[in-house]
Amino acid sequence: MVRNGTGRSQLSRQAVDETLAALTADHQRIAAALYAMDTHPAHTLLSAAPTAGRTALAWAQIRSRMGEVWADFTAFGIALDAARAARARRTRLGGVDLGRLTELLSGPVVTIAAAPTPVPLPVAARHLVDCCMNVTVTFDQIATAADAVAARLVPIASAIAAAERLAAEVGDPPAVSTGRRTEFAEVSAVAVADPLGATEGETDAVLRRLADTATAARDRLTAAVELKSGLAARRAASSAAIDDLAAAEETVRAAYAVAHEKIADPGLPAPPAAAPELRVRWDGLRSPVAGPPGSAGLLRFGADLDDLDRAVAAARERADLLRTAADGLIERRAELRGRLDAYRIKAARLGFSEHPDLSARHRAAHDLLYTRPCDLPAATRAVHGYQQLLATLAGGNPAARQQDERTRR
Repeated sequence: MVRNGTGRSQLSRQAVDETLAALTADHQRIAAALYAMDTHPAHTLLSAAPTAGRTALAWAQIRSRMGEVWADFTAFGIALDAARAARARRTRLGGVDLGRLTELLSGPVVTIAAAPTPVPLPVAARHLVDCCMNVTVTFDQIATAADAVAARLVPIASAIAAAERLAAEVGDPPAVSTGRRTEFAEVSAVAVADPLGATEGETDAVLRRLADTATAARDRLTAAVELKSGLAARRAASSAAIDDLAAAEETVRAAYAVAHEKIADPGLPAPPAAAPELRVRWDGLRSPVAGPPGSAGLLRFGADLDDLDRAVAAARERADLLRTAADGLIERRAELRGRLDAYRIKAARLGFSEHPDLSARHRAAHDLLYTRPCDLPAATRAVHGYQQLLATLAGGNPAARQQDERTRR
């Protein structure tokens, strides 16, 4: 191994050529990295707009670092050109030439801002690659933060614009939305100038609050506009529902009349009469569109109309239940009549049609079921008594029991 005067191992001709090739590739790679750094979207953004806060501090550091990188890259290029020129002057390299090239390629020949003394070309190349990567990483962070800010600002701006348009449709005063837009413009300017700091502190809190309030205002005004556009249909639907309720309650009263006529003490609650009161409530709901309604008036009217609709629906449900209860009493009487007839046919089939006790029980049950008004509890007991006696008789008569079993099969 040959050492030069500095004690550094002297490169062979092959090592010289390989090192020059590697450094040339490094130079091209660093040039591409510098181009990407200069044309980075974040670089364009930061160069064209004012910055503040964390972003301004980062931009100041990057700008300084970029100036140093370009100066270091120039020094690196000069040193590399000197080495390439020295290699190009000799086809055949002697010991002196190799010593000189070793110094140019391995010695401290490049002055960079980060080192107090010159450094070798390979060290300078690694330093430049690291610097470009660090600058690009910071640019990426700023670009990501700027995209995130835009993703937060666009929906808020859209919600505010929609709220302003909807407010004009329902006649709301513009003062509130104008104030919200002014605050949004102020916080937007801060967030755009400092995207790195927009996810923390007061800026983040204001953006969150504005997003919530603007979205809530838009949704509330959307509901008000929809209510306004469908107001006539809503009122008509509520009125029709009350008419249907009145008809249903009239049906209940008719069913009650039949039940009271045919069933003794039916035990029904008082007949429903909610429709007149609900009609009065409906008449009292004055349409808010007679004058400038505003969203508050529209939504208050909508809430009152919703309450009325719920009351109408509940009254209709109760009317249907009461009608079912009244009709059920008549149906119960008819069911008992059918059962008594079926039991009598069974008694005749089993040979008990002339049985005195069974006949007496049949007459008692029949009289109760066909007397108006019918004592339904007593009739139920009488039919059950008839059925029980028939079962007892059938159980004590083997022939009857066999006949009954054949009938069932």
